[in-house]
Amino acid sequence: MQCPKCDYQTDNLNSLRIHSAKQHKLPSEDLYLAVVSEGVKGVCKCGCGETTRFISLLKGYNDYVRGHASRVNNNWGHNDTAREKSLKKRRDEGLWSKEPWNRGLSKKSDDRVAAMAQTIKQRHGERYSKNMRENRLNGTIPTLRGPEHSQWKGGVSRLGGLCHANRRLYQLWKFPKLQAAGFKCSRCDSSKNLHVHHDDESMSCIIRKHRAQFP
Repeated sequence: MQCPKCDYQTDNLNSLRIHSAKQHKLPSEDLYLAVVSEGVKGVCKCGCGETTRFISLLKGYNDYVRGHASRVNNNWGHNDTAREKSLKKRRDEGLWSKEPWNRGLSKKSDDRVAAMAQTIKQRHGERYSKNMRENRLNGTIPTLRGPEHSQWKGGVSRLGGLCHANRRLYQLWKFPKLQAAGFKCSRCDSSKNLHVHHDDESMSCIIRKHRAQFP
């Protein structure tokens, strides 16, 4: 056997592999195609036509793509004879119970059922969240904002925070209203979580209007 890159010859395939790797940095798969298989890669024997995984220079390629061996050897879903034989064995040996263990049980009555339900719910939630995020990023699901969003509740103005945080506005606007009402709710007389409301428009709307008039 001769090295495909130079005049080096040897009868030992492993020696040729070591030489090619050290002298030419040639991968084992490329050496196998050049010396052993004459450029032909391994194809799955199930007939799908897919290239199988390369194992080593001595073993070559796998016979089947991962999972495809069952299409020919066991072939549970396609071979009627194998399927009936397996069913008969399970019936004869009593491997199948006539009464399932979870019949009549619920999440409230059995911890195993509750744990299984929680696992399924968690996996479904994670999968659903991942799919929704991918669909939003690639544009399949449009990102809705503002009034178009299903959870829209009228919106909160940025001025709303300024109105409640500004000391001068509190002293000149909110405090007199609270003082006039006796620091109690006008409907239920509660003194907790008090808010000053207006008949027609909110405080932030009034400030926005005046800011537009006097920029």
